[in-house]
Formats: sequence, C-alpha cells, structure tokens
Amino acid sequence: MHWGQFKPVSQILMKLPPAEQEELPSKVMAIVRNLGWTDIGELTMLAMGNEAVQKRLWELLMSYIKKKP
Repeated sequence: MHWGQFKPVSQILMKLPPAEQEELPSKVMAIVRNLGWTDIGELTMLAMGNEAVQKRLWELLMSYIKKKP
C-alpha cells in the first residue's frame, strides 16, 4: 500500500531549504559539543553509549524528516 512512498533520509535532508540544511549541523554540534570527543570514532563511541544524547539526536533528525519540503 505504501510502496514507493518512502525516501532515504539523505534525500529528504537534501531537499530541505538551504537555511535548514545549514542549521542542522549547528544543532547537532550543540548536542555533542560537551561530550569531550577529539575525533569521529570517539564521538561515535560516546554517543552510542549515551541514551540521552541518542534520544536528542533522534528527535532532532525526526523533526527535520517530518517537515514537508
């Protein structure tokens, strides 16, 4: 019934207005800034081990995905 109605997250994000595309990384950085990471591997481990951070990132991403570009 819903075949063909779903799009990859990357496609949805690329169709956002430019201002929102620029805003998203800033909001992500605001969430992960204080985790004390030095590289992407360390950030990944810290985020994967922190349910509160995962929840905030998920909610942020979902807020952008649910917008209708």
